[in-house]
Amino acid sequence: MTQDSEWQPGVVFTHTLSLTLNDESQQVLRDARNRLMAAGVPVLHEPAHITVAAVSTMDGIDSDLVDVGWPERVTLTTSCRLPNSDGVVALCPHDPTRRSHDPTRPGVAVKPAASDPMTISDTSRGGGVESCSSLSPDDVFRTSEALDVLCRPHEVLHRRLAEVGVTTFNYYGPRWWNPHVTMGYQVPPALQGRAVEILADVVPLEVGVMGISVWCVGDGHTQVLWSGPGGGNHHEE
Repeated sequence: MTQDSEWQPGVVFTHTLSLTLNDESQQVLRDARNRLMAAGVPVLHEPAHITVAAVSTMDGIDSDLVDVGWPERVTLTTSCRLPNSDGVVALCPHDPTRRSHDPTRPGVAVKPAASDPMTISDTSRGGGVESCSSLSPDDVFRTSEALDVLCRPHEVLHRRLAEVGVTTFNYYGPRWWNPHVTMGYQVPPALQGRAVEILADVVPLEVGVMGISVWCVGDGHTQVLWSGPGGGNHHEE
């Protein structure tokens, strides 16, 4: 997303919709965040989740609308520095088997991490810090089975939101979405490489999906919108 128009200036997004992870996954990810904090890396102090949409209104959005066939479990395979973000270092469900070079992205190549899964290195900046690559309609990520289980329901969700007249933030839309669990937040560039290294010890990690939660931008309140087959021990904040 390089053009200002892509960021929808003037549109107010009131809520986010996220996949809620189960308690076992939360504990593992809390432990990983504690390791980041011990290394001086700032973290996101919120329950771990995968944001699937930011919306302009909740009118017309109910549990039936968001029940689109989400997977019960997701495997996080890589630790990444997220582009177009506020210093986010994340765990992402990228397929570790992908082609070694994407000719559509100058300066971006693929290299193996110490933990074996393939990661993307932004060689154009010279730092060699692993970084996700924003999705596009023909991105190689989208041909992977690992992401397909997320991308298919995600596309259905955004189609349904459009049908009921809800404006969604392009950053989480099908064209640009990088599914991820935020771990480090507002991480200074000098610490991003270290954060990626620490999180590389966590993956691959299979996490359980319990349902969809709604976070209100205004007051920070979170509530359960839909519980999947593995739901039942959600908590509100």
